[in-house]
Amino acid sequence: MNDIHNTDRKVKGRFTHRFEHASGAAFIMKHERGLVKVAIDLIKSFPIELVIELGTFRGGFTKLLEDALPDTEIHTYDNTNQTASNRKYFGKNVTFHIENVLTRCNSLMELCADPRPKLLYCDNGRKRQEVAMYSWQLNKRDFIGVHDWGNEIYWNDVKDYIGNWPKVGWRALEQSGQTSRFWQKPN
Repeated sequence: MNDIHNTDRKVKGRFTHRFEHASGAAFIMKHERGLVKVAIDLIKSFPIELVIELGTFRGGFTKLLEDALPDTEIHTYDNTNQTASNRKYFGKNVTFHIENVLTRCNSLMELCADPRPKLLYCDNGRKRQEVAMYSWQLNKRDFIGVHDWGNEIYWNDVKDYIGNWPKVGWRALEQSGQTSRFWQKPN
């Protein structure tokens, strides 16, 4: 995985980061610089066979997930087609869905109910609604994650849905100043 180059710029009050991938593609993502290492290492430690990402944006975080988890099936959802120019750089384990996940999304509901161990990563702009709509469909021992913790999403937004789920990796994420948070659905 190539590190993110120093090409930060502010978009709508948030920094975006551009990185050059070994494939030759340039990717842009809205994750903070350190998340690449801390969150990806944490995700790699999860016993998962399936990743469901809500909010593809330009595919930067999706590509890092694919690189870190080459044998894991990845489904990424967005309601826009901003990744079209970079799709040729993704392998067969990544499936793109252009759908609005804030309405009834049958393919997403089926993936959440899939018996394989999984991570649902919410970063589509309406994280509270995403957690409310899909967390209950996850199986026991599945993981859920959110991006922009303390910025766009807070404890009061999720406590009614995942308040009794154990936190995973929070200390490392907090110490590194990252805004992603993860939980695991209890038995």
